[in-house]
Amino acid sequence: MRLNMRPKIVGQAPLSSIEFAVPKPARDAFFAQLKRYAGENGFTVSIAPIHPVKEQFGVDMWRKDVFMSGANIFEDTKFDLGIYAQTGAAVDATATAHMAEAIKSAVLVVPGVMAKITK
Repeated sequence: MRLNMRPKIVGQAPLSSIEFAVPKPARDAFFAQLKRYAGENGFTVSIAPIHPVKEQFGVDMWRKDVFMSGANIFEDTKFDLGIYAQTGAAVDATATAHMAEAIKSAVLVVPGVMAKITK
């Protein structure tokens, strides 16, 4: 599913970005909270390894209006997540800011996880 959805954001700057610091022992709980957020907010979610050996994971969440994409490519414990408008969808800046805050709040219940909205 990642490959089918990714072209919709090529060349597009994120409407909002969130950086997560996720200690390795907290990773499964972090993923569980992202999945919970996705389910409660109408998103389809895909969380999967993106490298056969390294501990790198891709996170994609999407619905009709918004697509979120992120990974921990550069550091095993640092995930970056961008929020993008789906092609042709008008996404309000206030709604995007609310979404970023809601995701941040959802994962901060996991001990050791830190989050910062960067855009």
